Amino acid sequence: MMMTLDPAFSIPSNKRIKKEIHIGYTNAIGELKILLENTYESASLTTDLWTAKSKHGYIGITLHWMSEDFKVYDCLLCMERMPYPHTGTNIVSFLKKKVVEFGLKGKITCVVTDNGSNMVNAINQWDDVDHLPCAAHILQLLINRAFQKTNVYIKWIKHLVHFFTSSPKQSERLDDAQKECQWYNNTTSQNISDSFTDDDTDNNDNSTNELSMLDLANSKELIL
Repeated sequence: MMMTLDPAFSIPSNKRIKKEIHIGYTNAIGELKILLENTYESASLTTDLWTAKSKHGYIGITLHWMSEDFKVYDCLLCMERMPYPHTGTNIVSFLKKKVVEFGLKGKITCVVTDNGSNMVNAINQWDDVDHLPCAAHILQLLINRAFQKTNVYIKWIKHLVHFFTSSPKQSERLDDAQKECQWYNNTTSQNISDSFTDDDTDNNDNSTNELSMLDLANSKELIL
């Protein structure tokens, strides 16, 4: 393909590509350290652990800080494979090693993690560093807990959706029932509105609720 696009282009070897990546990484680390020296007084970390499809554990660490002129900086410090076990002691040891590697010792004030017991335990072992739980993870836990109480209803709804979407015949029957309900709703509402007087306004809510129940019953009869 490259020969077609540009016959003069020489495709680099795997060895050359690895060398260029290493050179680029080394230069970027040097520039990052210079930037840190000139802009930060203290910083915070965000870290997370996960298991890849290959069943290997990986850890990612990001650094966040603000300069004297209130400019916010964020950068990825590392994303590396981390051998098991992922205990609190091993995690904090890895974090401290990266902090020393980038010249951040004594400058980290807090670490943001999920609510995993190993993560919480790791930061608790780190003196003078506060643990800040991830708000997104807390929100996810709350939503999952809420769904536990509605799983039955969600299952019913999924079955109902599957029933009408898996067959063109049932889908057409649903369309016909919806059209019939719409016609029924329009005509019945018009009749009821014509019969209302000024003294009947207190009964509007009850009439609307009764009409909705009639619509639901009518729809069920049409479909089934």
